[in-house]
Amino acid sequence: MTKDRESLQLILNNAYDAFVSMDSKWRITDWNAQAEITLGWCREDVLGRSLDFVIPSHLRKQYLSELFKFFSSDSEDILKTSRDFLLAHRDGKEFPAEISIFKVKEDSDFKYYALIRDITERKRSNEELERLVQERTEKLMHSNEELRQFAKIASHDLQEPLRAIQGFSELLLESTQGKLEKDPTEFIEYILDGTKRMKALIQSVLLHSEIDSYDSDACVTNCNSVIEEVLADLDQSIKDTGASFEVDRLPKVAVERSQMIQLFQNLISNSIKYRNSKAPMIYITAEKNLNQWLFCVRDNSIGIDPQYSDKIFDMFARLHGKVVYPGTGMGLAICKRIVTSHGGRIWVESELGHGSIFMFTLPAVKRQGELK
Repeated sequence: MTKDRESLQLILNNAYDAFVSMDSKWRITDWNAQAEITLGWCREDVLGRSLDFVIPSHLRKQYLSELFKFFSSDSEDILKTSRDFLLAHRDGKEFPAEISIFKVKEDSDFKYYALIRDITERKRSNEELERLVQERTEKLMHSNEELRQFAKIASHDLQEPLRAIQGFSELLLESTQGKLEKDPTEFIEYILDGTKRMKALIQSVLLHSEIDSYDSDACVTNCNSVIEEVLADLDQSIKDTGASFEVDRLPKVAVERSQMIQLFQNLISNSIKYRNSKAPMIYITAEKNLNQWLFCVRDNSIGIDPQYSDKIFDMFARLHGKVVYPGTGMGLAICKRIVTSHGGRIWVESELGHGSIFMFTLPAVKRQGELK
């Protein structure tokens, strides 16, 4: 044995993976120490035998057919396949293994080399991980359903007394019209304003809790018609502020229509609400990126300090007082919930005094003709 051959044999015998070399008829010509451990057979017992004896008899025909089909080419190049197989130990116990097999042209013939690794522990770990993920997913789904039910019940129970407070406050204001001094009258108006804001907040929380992803294949929403509906709903605000729009031809997306209306209405309303001294100018574009669409809603508003670019998507987040800019602080949180429930993401690029660009991704319709 030459020095190079001795060095190679030493490396193979100390390798972590089982190593097997075979001739063109798949007869074993070498078998390292790890192969003896992994498969239970001594080197002397396997030399000259076909490798198929390590395959369980009930799988032998299938596995060999797949291997012979893959390696049937007479190409001069090295051919390699890596697969997970079920192998049999000498004691008869079957175990999963990862096998990489190389077919190499040597002189005028071919040789085969296999690296075999027992992946029993890896499989067990993966199965345990899958079990834990499934268990956690089921718990989260159960928890989310409980939260959704709680939100419905709470919103109903909270709105009932609010309606009573609002109703009696209106009656009190009406019956004391002109009879009370200025301060008591203002106090009643504060109560009415507070009940209205609380009602809007409860409804926003309920809407947030009810947002869920729909079957993408069943949802096809044309964003062009969505924008038309949103602009029609905001017609009075648009006229009052002199807002102008530039809207590209938009695609169809795999999102339920009412959610798309809510998404665009919240973003456009914010652009109008947080306007500066100039008339609002809003630009809406979309571009395809693999299997999703990237939307941009750009405006010339007062802008946002970059340090708050993540916080604004939190529930009840407000960067301004409710007197100057009324609202519940839930609009962008609802936008985020809609986008993320469909596997997308939403973010903003902005600076104070330089407008904002809201960007979000949504799944494309899984068929041709998105831009109809």
